[in-house]
Order: sequence, then structure tokens, then C-alpha cells
Amino acid sequence: MEQVQWKVKKVVDAHVHYRHREPAAYFNQILDLVGYTRANILTGWEPNCLDRKREQPSRFYTFGMIPHDPAKLAAGDGAYRATLLEQLVARGYDGVKMMEGKPAWNQQQKTPPIDHDYFRPFWEKAADIDVPITMHMADPLDFWWPSGPDSYCKLEPQEECFRQTEAVLKRHPHLRITFAHFLFMGPQLDRLGDWFARFPKMRVDMAIGDEFLYYLSDDPDKARDFYITWQDRILYGTDISDHNSLHLARAKAEMLRLFLETDETFTSLRDKAYGKGPAPGSNGRTELHGLALPLDVLEKVLGRSFEAFAGPAPKPLR
Repeated sequence: MEQVQWKVKKVVDAHVHYRHREPAAYFNQILDLVGYTRANILTGWEPNCLDRKREQPSRFYTFGMIPHDPAKLAAGDGAYRATLLEQLVARGYDGVKMMEGKPAWNQQQKTPPIDHDYFRPFWEKAADIDVPITMHMADPLDFWWPSGPDSYCKLEPQEECFRQTEAVLKRHPHLRITFAHFLFMGPQLDRLGDWFARFPKMRVDMAIGDEFLYYLSDDPDKARDFYITWQDRILYGTDISDHNSLHLARAKAEMLRLFLETDETFTSLRDKAYGKGPAPGSNGRTELHGLALPLDVLEKVLGRSFEAFAGPAPKPLR
């Protein structure tokens, strides 16, 4: 299978996963196939979560999750999480992965809203030590549509997720944080741009699902201007994982290459990799439209902006 060919020399994926489902050699084969210089593994807390970084310390950034203590969580006492954050950083993690903004995850884990006092010590410590965070906040709008068995209709609405996000950012305006999956704000570029202007260290990544790409394709000229304006705040990412087939992993990277580098009109390569026909996005579109970004903007989005966020190279393990 042919390697993905990029217009720029350095490509850093801000959002990949190693779930210990396949050998490390297979994961490395995926990353070679998609042509990455480096990648950021979003993972957990357990000792083996740093294995890939131990093997290739110059290739992998690694962001780890901080576990919740059930008794302290039930009591609303989150002070311990500031200490665990310091321990995470001391172990050689480059940053923090958070799922606490995903409504279904919150329901399962029984975690409070992210602007609750339980999280305050963590946010204060994170802002104080300026640690980078990648957070899954909200979900696609159509998750709340009442048509499916897993509908979010009984969970907090998407707008409540955005309210919590803004509340935390107002309290900690210099928090170094990236919201995964474009913060599911593809249909709200003006609002997202306002947040970028107000919160100077906030970013989003492009990890797919391709939901937000359909909204950006509604007005590619506006989307292109948005990327050029906020090139320092948008990070390339794919959600590639070791349990992806080579075909699917390549499709994810190639689809974003087409979207960022060309002005082509195309259908989802991810759908094709799953053996499906083109499925419409939640806005009804079936076609995506590339932005043909200038080379200097591509260099930012595809690598340099992540390095500005997480550091020019992965941290050494301690």
C-alpha cells in the first residue's frame, strides 16, 4: 500500500491511540504508512501506557489520563487530582488526556460537570504548571437526535457542554487546552473564533469522525479564511488507533490531506474503508470540499502548531 504523500516535510498527529490490541510493530507500520514524523498517543495511567514512548522516545508524545478515586469523587473532594497531575508529569507524560466532557462517559463514570468545584483544584494546578491538556468535550449534534437507540436525549444537551467549557475558560483564561474533534463546533465558526480570541492558549484538533468536515464544506471559502486566521490554534489529528486496519488508517490520513491540501470535492474515504457508500453528514451533505490551504498554513496545521502546544520534541522519561 502506497504511503501518504504530503506537501510538507513534517506531519505530527496530535490525536492517536494505542490500545494494546495489536503488536507495537503493527502500530509503527500504520504510522509509517501515513507518513508521520511524530504522533501524540492519548492513553491512560497504567505503567504500560508509556511503552511506545520508551521504545521510541523521540517519536511519541504521550498524554495520560488521571484516574478518579470513587470515594473522593462521591464526596466531591477533588484536591487529590492536583497531586496526581504532578505525578503524571513527573513520570514523563507530555500532557493530560481528559474524557470528562463526553456526556455518555460522564454518565457511566458519574463525574460532575467540568466547572464543578470537584475539578477546581485540577484546573488551578494545570494552569499553574502550564501543562497541555487534550479534552473530549461534547459530541456531534446528531447524537441528541431521538432517532437511535443510543440517543443522548436523556443526557445533558450539547449547549450545556459548551456552557461548562466557557465557564472553565473564563475562570482559567490561560489554560493550555486542546478540545478534540474541533469541539464539534463546525456549524459555529464565529463562536469558536470568538473563543480563540478571548482564550489565547485554547486550541482544537481535527481528529475525525468527519462530522465537522461536512459543516466546513458548506462554505469552504469561510472555512479556509478561518484556518488561515487561526492556523496557530488548529491541530492536525486523525484518531488513528492500533486496532484500525491499514486501509482505514490510511483513509483517515488521506481524507484530511485532501481536505487541507486540495480544492477537490470528494466523499468520505473513511466510509469507503468501512465498505459503505457515502453517508450524509448531520447537515445533509454527502460531499466534502477541500480548502487548498497555503503552504505556510499547512506547515503550521500539520505540525508546527502542535509543537507550539506540547513542546518542540517529546519530554524525556524520568
